[in-house]
Amino acid sequence: MKNLILLLSLFISTQVSATDRTTITHNPLPESRYSTPAPTSFLFLRGHKQGRGHSLQWSMNSNNGIQQFKVEFTYEDPYDPYSNWYTAGWVNNFNQNIFKYTDMGCLPGIINYRVTAILSNNAGTVVSPIYTCTISQ
Repeated sequence: MKNLILLLSLFISTQVSATDRTTITHNPLPESRYSTPAPTSFLFLRGHKQGRGHSLQWSMNSNNGIQQFKVEFTYEDPYDPYSNWYTAGWVNNFNQNIFKYTDMGCLPGIINYRVTAILSNNAGTVVSPIYTCTISQ
């Protein structure tokens, strides 16, 4: 008797789940005639000690629409929105694959760098990830 009830309940549950299934048709969006460029973003930001200073290198996934780069630094908490970021220098976009900047005015301590890409035609900015290094005396 138990086996019959178990078999009957299994049969009913499979029938109910089979009737509850609805077919979802996927209507793809119409293809655009114009290709949208990929958003500009940083691929990497890295650095190394260069004499008494610190050298930074970075790359973008696309250099199109970038006017120039602003290299900034802070000795404060880089994730605090009230931290003061100072401009170390500017780098023009010459359509290179890797951009470089050397900061020779480093003071000893923990310093945080970021690079801001200034887009053409006042279209905005793109900020890099933060690179942190320790400068010894």
